Order: sequence, then structure tokens, then C-alpha cells
Amino acid sequence: MLSHQLKFVILILSFALLACSNSLDEEEAMDIIKKEKKYPQLVYMTFTSVNPNSPLGNEISRLLKEGYITKQKSYWSGCGITDKGRNIIHRCTWNSVYRNYEIFSVYTHFLDILEINKILTDSKSGVAVVTYTVNYTPTPYCKLLYEIAPNILNEKSNRLVPYQITCNFQKYDQGWQFVN
Repeated sequence: MLSHQLKFVILILSFALLACSNSLDEEEAMDIIKKEKKYPQLVYMTFTSVNPNSPLGNEISRLLKEGYITKQKSYWSGCGITDKGRNIIHRCTWNSVYRNYEIFSVYTHFLDILEINKILTDSKSGVAVVTYTVNYTPTPYCKLLYEIAPNILNEKSNRLVPYQITCNFQKYDQGWQFVN
């Protein structure tokens, strides 16, 4: 049986080796990236000077009739966004003189980190290069995005095409930190 002192020394050495390790693991990289980039993100698209008779104007009118937004009666005012519309609409303003929606923003998709693809660590410099994949999940208003840029949608999966991002980390005394 190992003595208590020997067990204690082995435990201390194990912690010391872990603390001195210059490698960045996937879980730590994922946590830091999510914190730094604020994933998952709710992404919106903004349209300006929307004619009420256009297809988008008709869609806004439908949202108005169904109680997602309310139109104020002043010259320049925000369309009120109801509780029902808070998860769909980011911003809406109406200009009663020109009779159009000056600004209309809808949430089109959620952007979230899907996986860490690879981590390359240089133990001498304390630098790590991390490549990770982000993925889009469409909201009901993703079709507005598709009308504008159809090449970014993957028809088979009904999701936006995932893409890879590369970022850098630096090892400091207090641990790994995101540097770009």
C-alpha cells in the first residue's frame, strides 16, 4: 500500500502536469468560443423602405392582421411588436406620410457552433489555431433570406449550409484566451 504522503505527492505532481499542459482541448475551446462569440446567436435581416403592396409588404400586413405587430398613428413611429411577435420581429417602423415601412427587421436564423474540427497547438509559443463549424437553423422567416440569396440554402436539409471558421488562442498564465 502506498503511504498517504506518497499519494499526496503523486496527486500534487498530477495537478502540476495538468496546469503546465500547453494543449487546448475541444471542450475548453468550445466553451471559450461560445462565450466570446455569444453563440447561439439570433440573426436578423433588415429591409428598408418596404412598399406595402410588395410581397414583403403583404407579409408585413399579414403580421399586422394576425397581431404580431401594431401600427401607430403618428407621423414617424415604431410599429409596436406584440409578445406574439417578439421571437419573429426585431424592429419595425412605419412612415405614415410616405405610407411605407421604413425599417423592417425579422429574425431569419439561429447561428450556433456545431463542432470543433481541429486544434493545432504550438507548445513553444503558446498559440493554438482552432477550426470550427457553425450551422444555421432557419426560422419561419428564412424564406425571405432565400428569396434574396438562394445559393446559401441547402435544399435537402432545409438548413443553411454550414461553414468553417478559423480563430486563434493564446496561452496566458490564467489560461487560454481568444485573440481574434
